[in-house]
Amino acid sequence: MRTSPFIFAFLGGAMTAGVALADTGDPFPLQQLHETFRLYPDATDEARWRRLSRACIGFDVMPGYESIFADTLADGLERGLRTDLYAAFVWQAASDTLPGKQSTIGAGRVNLRADALLFRNEGEGMGRFTAQVHLNGVWPNLSDSIAASTGSITDLDELQSRHASSLTRIGYTQSFLDDHLMLSAGKINPNDYVLTNIFANDESRQFLAQPFDGNSTWPVSFQDHSMGVGMLSLPTDWCFLNGFVADAAGTQSAWLGDEFGGGYAVSGEFGLLAEIEGLPTRLSFAWCGTDANAETVADNDSGNGLWGNAYGSIAQVLLQPKFALWAQWSACDASVASNATQEVAIGMTIDDCFGREGDGFGAAIGWSKPKDAGSADDLDDQVLLECFYRLEVVKGVQISLDGQVLMPCANPGVDDPTVVGSARAMWEF
Repeated sequence: MRTSPFIFAFLGGAMTAGVALADTGDPFPLQQLHETFRLYPDATDEARWRRLSRACIGFDVMPGYESIFADTLADGLERGLRTDLYAAFVWQAASDTLPGKQSTIGAGRVNLRADALLFRNEGEGMGRFTAQVHLNGVWPNLSDSIAASTGSITDLDELQSRHASSLTRIGYTQSFLDDHLMLSAGKINPNDYVLTNIFANDESRQFLAQPFDGNSTWPVSFQDHSMGVGMLSLPTDWCFLNGFVADAAGTQSAWLGDEFGGGYAVSGEFGLLAEIEGLPTRLSFAWCGTDANAETVADNDSGNGLWGNAYGSIAQVLLQPKFALWAQWSACDASVASNATQEVAIGMTIDDCFGREGDGFGAAIGWSKPKDAGSADDLDDQVLLECFYRLEVVKGVQISLDGQVLMPCANPGVDDPTVVGSARAMWEF
């Protein structure tokens, strides 16, 4: 792994509570969507639609790979060990901050992920083992974040983590019924299974802010990685049914925690799929119920009779193979909400801009209603605009310029508008 000593110096130190959670999206479904358009130009091909529909909901069966134990490889297939290894850094500066807060903050991550395809039985399914580790850092002060500096109720850098190092994913996944049902067990990211937006789920390559990379409303169990079980299914060619059950207290553990007394969350999502002029469109509605919030998880207390519900919806449409429009809405009972009780976001992404492979552009705007609106904190509704351009300098090395505008910020103590500029560098090993 070609990593300079500077990375490890930057990542040194322990993270403290209060720094943004990092949900860490999955880049592979979007890659598979683009690969399908390239390999299957015929819009009436049945195999093409199956691959497109799976990619839209994050149903990853590692197409193009054969089992690591296979004696021989068919033409065009790779040995079944897939990796996602990269280092990413973000430097952010704000035009205004609350008194005494940092105006410039940097954060970094080294990502080490491997997926091993253990077997594939044609007409039945496949089995996969996944492990992912993060090494994280923030500079100059470990407890700071741009969101806290500007008074934003939503995280403005999802790359930043509150753990110096963490095991973000580890578990076993198996598909059944000719790849129409997939079950996963282990340490999971619930956002991989419910309300997945493949055009805005990877903070190392796409949007940085939480209203677009996930949401700011759903409970603590949804916002980070935890022990649980996830399900993805395609009962028919035109609908999907997904869900998860996760341990709420596990979000406090950087590695494999055993705090199962802090509550749980259960969630389900029903969605529709359609093909319009050879391009996929999806619309879904999701629910989540939990007996935990940030306070009960911190106290490891699930016996207080708390129960709250969250709801969400997401729509995605491809106007061209590399041009997507999307919209998402979420709401949550204040008793279990993370940072907001309601949120709406709309956006667009363009991949391979100007014919340059790896380049990308995204723009989105979101409205968030604070969880503590009307309290003594006197928080206002917040509107956030974010735009980024990603430039692939050479293969595997990307530089992104990202601008965020709070107009207004939830905290009236900063100017309107407040501008946050970001420079992000990411290189793959």
